[in-house]
Amino acid sequence: MKLDPALAALQRHVLSLKARRLGALGLGSGRGPLSTLFPKQREVVDHPSKRKVLICGRRAGKTDVIIKDLANGMLEEPNSANLYCALTIGSALNIFWKPFRRLNDQHGWGFVFNEAKHQISHPNGSWLAIGGGDKLRDLEKYRGTPWRRVRVDESGAWRPSLLQYFVREILEPAFMDFDGDVWLAGTPGRQCFGYFYESCLGKNGFEVFRWTAADNPHVRWQSFIHHPKTGVLAVNGWTEDNPIFKREYLALWSVDPSELVYAFDRTRNVVSTLPECRFGYGTIVGFDFGVNNACAYSVIKYPLRVGNWMCTVETYKAHGLAPSQFAPIANEVLNRVRPDKAVGDSGGLGKAFLQEYSIRYSDWVIVPADKRERRGTIELVSDMLRTGRKLVLEGNDDLINEWSTLQWDEDREDVAEGLDDDVSDADMYGSKECPAFLQQSADEPEPESAWERVQRERKRQREMDEAEGHYLEVGD
Repeated sequence: MKLDPALAALQRHVLSLKARRLGALGLGSGRGPLSTLFPKQREVVDHPSKRKVLICGRRAGKTDVIIKDLANGMLEEPNSANLYCALTIGSALNIFWKPFRRLNDQHGWGFVFNEAKHQISHPNGSWLAIGGGDKLRDLEKYRGTPWRRVRVDESGAWRPSLLQYFVREILEPAFMDFDGDVWLAGTPGRQCFGYFYESCLGKNGFEVFRWTAADNPHVRWQSFIHHPKTGVLAVNGWTEDNPIFKREYLALWSVDPSELVYAFDRTRNVVSTLPECRFGYGTIVGFDFGVNNACAYSVIKYPLRVGNWMCTVETYKAHGLAPSQFAPIANEVLNRVRPDKAVGDSGGLGKAFLQEYSIRYSDWVIVPADKRERRGTIELVSDMLRTGRKLVLEGNDDLINEWSTLQWDEDREDVAEGLDDDVSDADMYGSKECPAFLQQSADEPEPESAWERVQRERKRQREMDEAEGHYLEVGD
């Protein structure tokens, strides 16, 4: 990456000052936290950007450079507040806390580790909090601190909307005091959309750094990957085009079409205008409520009297909303679109929301959604997408992104854990109430009982015997 000559000169001057400070701290002469970085790691640390994305394959050394950068920053800037977040507190302790402690003991950096509080501090007053990003309530506690540095690891495994909420609404305002900076680090996730994916494309103001374990001199990349008998490619029967290999080892975003939940196709299912219907339209609104997940709604139109299709015309999705905050949003959309029916998930937070709504508003009744046979319902929605009877107006990107990327869990019974499916769930609850969906459900044959199977076989044999003239009627 080429820098402006003046900026490069300023950067060299700053690095020189940093080196002198490390010497004063007794960390010069090759013992400082940054002394063992390899070239790809050094590029990240030396770049002046305040927003950096580290998109790396497994064992590439991304967490290692995070540890050493944080250690260096805490030593250089007394009294600074720093934060490291992984997907869960458990993974943070495994991939960050233990290696940090080992390096501290090895090099004598002088950090103190508080197991109970999950904090690392230094006698100069700088400190570092360690946390997980799987629970919204845990992320909210980071609002009040003026952070100097924040490093978000395993970003590809975070729920896309939760990561965006964390960076934009919790972290960014906390950087004002000390000109804080943020890194997002991770391996490509299974959903090719969302905040981390966009940031890896250079959006949201992030500078992108990409490398793999092939660039890490401390691992055996060549033999581990390419050995003709024991290498990863040979053992798994993969080529380098395999989606898993591309994500996990080459740090490339890739989706296996056979793993997708919904048979969605943009050219078939996305429309620019609502199809005409001379008899007018009916309207259904579906709601999904979440604590760690987002709250969402979907507005669906369907033709009256003729036609067996439906079209999603409006969607909404937001994190961090309590029942008292989402209730007026729900009431606004209900009063505006005046649906024939409104349904919502009554499990978990949904029960509290429905109670909150019924107390504050008497305009509409939101009935509990029918959540039976979830696996079968997903298949029916997918079949309607496949046959072009399930449509969505362009611009509803949250729903389009979810339909395009949601993948099955290992048992292919539900959406894989940790993926954003809030809007698609709200849409599914609403779709289940539309006539086209009910008609499709009615068309599905009921499972045949053992008695019915025996009777069918007897009838078939009787018809065959009668056709051959061997049927003897037993009667009077």
